Amino acid sequence: QSTTVTVTINPIPNAGTDGATIVCETDASFDLFTLLGNNPETGGTWSPALASGTGIFDPSQDAADTYTYTITGTPPCANSTASVTVTLESTANAGTFSGIQSVCASEGTFDLNTLLDGTQQADGTWTNNEGATISNVITITNLSPGTYNFIYTVETDCNKDSEPVQLIIIQGTEILPEDVIVLSPICQGENSTVTIFNLADGNYSLNYSLSGSNIVDNQILLLTVIDGEVSFEIDTAQLANPGATTLVFNSILNTDTNCETVLLGLSFEIEILQLLTLEISNLTIQNVCLGTEVVVQISGATNLADGTYQFIYSIPNANPITGNSGDVAITGGSGQFAVPASVFPTAGNYTLTFNSITSETLPCDNLNPAISASFEILPAATVTEALVTLTALCANSDGTVSIINAINLANGTYQLTYQITGAISYNETISVEFLNGQASFVIPSNIIINAGEITISINQINSNTGNPCGTPGHTFNAVTLTIENVETPELIEGGNSFCEDVNATIANLSNNIDSGQTIIWYDAPLNGNAYSDSTVLVDGQIYYASIQSSTGCESTIRLAVTVSIRNCTDILIPDGFSPNDDGINDFFVIKNIRTLYPNFDLEIFNRYGSILYKGNAGSQDWDGTSDKGIQVGGNKLPAGVYFFIINFNDGIREPLQGRVYLSR
Repeated sequence: QSTTVTVTINPIPNAGTDGATIVCETDASFDLFTLLGNNPETGGTWSPALASGTGIFDPSQDAADTYTYTITGTPPCANSTASVTVTLESTANAGTFSGIQSVCASEGTFDLNTLLDGTQQADGTWTNNEGATISNVITITNLSPGTYNFIYTVETDCNKDSEPVQLIIIQGTEILPEDVIVLSPICQGENSTVTIFNLADGNYSLNYSLSGSNIVDNQILLLTVIDGEVSFEIDTAQLANPGATTLVFNSILNTDTNCETVLLGLSFEIEILQLLTLEISNLTIQNVCLGTEVVVQISGATNLADGTYQFIYSIPNANPITGNSGDVAITGGSGQFAVPASVFPTAGNYTLTFNSITSETLPCDNLNPAISASFEILPAATVTEALVTLTALCANSDGTVSIINAINLANGTYQLTYQITGAISYNETISVEFLNGQASFVIPSNIIINAGEITISINQINSNTGNPCGTPGHTFNAVTLTIENVETPELIEGGNSFCEDVNATIANLSNNIDSGQTIIWYDAPLNGNAYSDSTVLVDGQIYYASIQSSTGCESTIRLAVTVSIRNCTDILIPDGFSPNDDGINDFFVIKNIRTLYPNFDLEIFNRYGSILYKGNAGSQDWDGTSDKGIQVGGNKLPAGVYFFIINFNDGIREPLQGRVYLSR
């Protein structure tokens, strides 16, 4: 018996060996199979799939990648694979010219790449119009104005691309020192004129600064150049201080081309000369008597160099109003001149104002010095038939002394000395203003402190402190009067207490003052505001009482009263009363008793237990009289303490005993 075994030998699949290629995006399609080595079998498949669906690679459609070729093996033989790596080389792109630009040469450098639209490939080459290779950042400082051509070239293995561009160079504005004229020296208060030549016509913005005696930074001036020339002024406000000031041109902008140039080495000196000036502290004019010339003294005037000057001045109310000092020699800052006495028709206050200061030998006359000095022409002090009066004086109050009929005294300020003798000893020298023969002065309250008779005499009058004119020692009539001191008022016992249903007022409070004089109530112990009689009292508030005498004087010390407003639901028994027929507190009145206890009876006893008075709701309140016991004239009882018993007779309340003081 035999067995047959059939053996099938399958060929090993062969996909070939790997390959690679570099192609340009613009190359023609080609078969990847041709790039495999080692005689690969046909009929295999490619992955990833190509646009052609076969092994044909189209650079315009297929991406750069590694493509795998597979031959499927017959089992048990495995598949065979090989790959082809395709690299795509981009087409050269030099970008697109974005448009011509104008650049100031003063900017220093320029990046040519900014002339392209940004799509260009990097690492290209720039060449100028002479074909020389240059950097993309070029120096333009020294380039002449004009249009420049450049080419940007990008070259790859596939191709070369070039893009021409253009750039316009604008030359900055140049100013040379010799093209500038600056007005110097100048006087304070003047502008400095600056002129620039050899500029191109157009509009400019100039930036300048000042240093030295005057300092300002980065000032901007707008200029228009016509026929190559322009002038402008540095304002006097920027040149206020005397001395050397340096003018520096920082930069100039051509506003037509927007091209700015930084300027170097352009500085110019401006010398500012000081005006002939004086300060108020340099002038002294002493007060003088009427009929005496006025000397104007100049001292410490360091702004005036040694030399000869003339001063024009004006004096309102003088005759004439304006005058000229004539030549005045100033040495070491000092000098003087006189104004004639005839210029001043009357005594009074005057002001001399300088209108100009000039010199024949020095520059910078000052035509508006704006400096003044005041002084007084003093009248002579003569007094005939003058009369001194003094109103009634109250202690601790100011006293006003009046002088009238001093018709021989010219209007003005005078110095006088007065003396007080009697209850007060005092003297004082004061300044008093007289007008049309009348004047007054005040003797302060801190001097008028003692009550009694005093005499006031004025012993001397001069025309002004330190400058007496005329004959001193004139006297006036003496005045004698009495200083009145008004006592402090007194409040009756319980006079500060009121029932709330009474709506008590200031008038009620005044009725409780033990005085027959006028009472004024205030809201403060000193000064303050007076209350009217109709003012309603406030519980717990302090009121201050003052007696006003017939002469108008008031109490030196006011009485402080704290008001108590009570809810009067019970009887109110006073501690005392004063039956002296003054209409105030003449009866022993027990408040509310007739309302609350209509059946009451009241008995009054002396200290010996003798009954002096019996009364009830129908009786008159006790007036301090009796037809029993010791009496003072008629049936009047003497001052002293008396005792009472109140029988309420209501079946509830027990009798009440107490004491009351009778005052005469």
